[in-house]
Amino acid sequence: RRHHRSPDQYSQMVDLLKITGKNRLVVAEEDLRDFSLKEISDKPPMLAINAVGGQSAVSLLKLLGPGGTLVTYGGMSKKPVPVPTSHLIFRDVKVVGYWQSRWMAQRSTKVERSTMMNGLVDLVLDGQLLPPPTQSFPLADFQTALEFEKSQSEEAIRRKVVFDCG
Repeated sequence: RRHHRSPDQYSQMVDLLKITGKNRLVVAEEDLRDFSLKEISDKPPMLAINAVGGQSAVSLLKLLGPGGTLVTYGGMSKKPVPVPTSHLIFRDVKVVGYWQSRWMAQRSTKVERSTMMNGLVDLVLDGQLLPPPTQSFPLADFQTALEFEKSQSEEAIRRKVVFDCG
């Protein structure tokens, strides 16, 4: 369900995108909801992440800079990804698919998966990849975690619920 953000919620989301630098590199469907990326950055994103397909993919393509790439990893709309010919020819946009299960099957060695995970961890530790905001709960307190998740339905920036199993 899509909801429209209040001016304060809108400002919080824009500030988060500016701080994380997400808009300079990547844009996703959730970034299309209530605000214009032009307000956040004068540089168009070069990578778009598409989980929906259909018209959402076209909207993401329009935001990409010349030479940008649209990666589709899901098809929740069950609609094809229509790619305007002008984007391919005049803007040199690339459209690719990604399937995590296939990647894992093709990179089935423990060493390759470990290398990939260590690379991601290094990016987080270096501050180059910022995880989403989280809220941690002890696993035994799962009911409180569910209530917390439900309570943030109208928040501008939702926190991912993480369980501490330690």
